[in-house]
Amino acid sequence: MSDSDSSTRADAVRARREKRLKQGAARKQRTTAPPPPEARSARSAPILMRGVKADVPVQRKKPSRVRRRYDISLGSPGAEMRLPAVPLVRPSWRWLSSLIVSGLVVLLWMMWNHPTFLVATIEIQGLQRLDAREVHLVLGIRNASIFSLDPATMTFELGRAFPEFYEVDVRVGLWNNVTITVNERLPVMGWVNSQGMVLVDKNGISFPARGLVNGDIGTGQSFPIVEAPELVMKPPDLESTGESAEEGFVLNPYVNRELLKPHQVEAVLEMSRSAPAEAKIIFDPKHGMGWKDPAGWIVYFGQDGSDMHAKLQMYKTIVQDLQSRNVTPAFISVEFIHAPYYRMER
Repeated sequence: MSDSDSSTRADAVRARREKRLKQGAARKQRTTAPPPPEARSARSAPILMRGVKADVPVQRKKPSRVRRRYDISLGSPGAEMRLPAVPLVRPSWRWLSSLIVSGLVVLLWMMWNHPTFLVATIEIQGLQRLDAREVHLVLGIRNASIFSLDPATMTFELGRAFPEFYEVDVRVGLWNNVTITVNERLPVMGWVNSQGMVLVDKNGISFPARGLVNGDIGTGQSFPIVEAPELVMKPPDLESTGESAEEGFVLNPYVNRELLKPHQVEAVLEMSRSAPAEAKIIFDPKHGMGWKDPAGWIVYFGQDGSDMHAKLQMYKTIVQDLQSRNVTPAFISVEFIHAPYYRMER
């Protein structure tokens, strides 16, 4: 073999090697550097992917209900009657929940409208002067469902409508039992002025004069009537009492208010027992409590009612002294037991 042949063969091998290297570099460049968008869109071909699950929603077919077929033999060979296929019912939890909801709805309707749960009678305990019909009229709960009653609301309504009640207890029980227990104020005197008349209990609290004719017809008890024509009471502030005029409740300055202290009430009662039979018990904002004597004068015993027994004894002594001298006064004051006086003119 000559040298020229060996060199020619080596050159061919080198040429083929360089060609393969150039082709590999070209392929690498095509994979790392993608062509521009225009070239890709122009020469792009659909790509087929094998072994990859595409995210395409698959519409599932609803399972068909299996129908059960019934064939009835007619008694002859080969003769039979085929009945219509009956669908096979498979109950689920939805059926059970629907049944429970329907049962609860029926139960609530029965509890709200069944006569067993409707108020038929109301038991009221503790009434002394008032009539139970007046309480029923205010409540208005006859034939109402016991589940619609609120004892707290009923207690508030009774306390607002009847200041005579200083304590109210409402109890609602099954099946249609409503029991109301009240403690009622008892009047010991009447209080009259230009604004009307109210009754006063032993604590000096006022309440409406219901059913009053020459005393208290509810108990058959007679009590003194105090006239205070010059004493006018103003309604208290709505914000301080929590009462609202928007609810249709007219504020009465003489109802459920403290007109007198308990010791003043005792003083008026003691004074009324010593007053003449036809005397009018009066109260003056300046001179306090007293009476108009049938003999023609007015006597006052002060505001606080203290030392009433001693003041009554002093008054009797003064009257005896004036009568012994044939003096008829117009005004006698025993407001201050150590400085009594009388006047011939008012």
